[in-house]
Amino acid sequence: MEARLSPARQARAKHRHELRTLTYVTLDQANGGVVRNMSHEGIGVQAVAAVRPRQQVRVRFELRYPRLRVEARGEVAWSTFSGECGIRFLDLFAADDTPDQ
Repeated sequence: MEARLSPARQARAKHRHELRTLTYVTLDQANGGVVRNMSHEGIGVQAVAAVRPRQQVRVRFELRYPRLRVEARGEVAWSTFSGECGIRFLDLFAADDTPDQ
């Protein structure tokens, strides 16, 4: 008998990096939180205010090791009422390539 993973579990099967330092994230201009984990495709966040699945957000955070500022446009892949969510990157920008607002 072969076990099958749901689409949500398949997405979670991808490797995620746990961050060793507290990393704050800004979501748009009115929300923010803490990065819980990340992969090359997106980040897990504990946000202050809940976001909606499929909502597009502007994501900004800075890593310490390696020193890197990340700005991206993302889409909420999943969320809970308590503010936990997964955000899939749609566009990543280098610090000097960020689009004007």
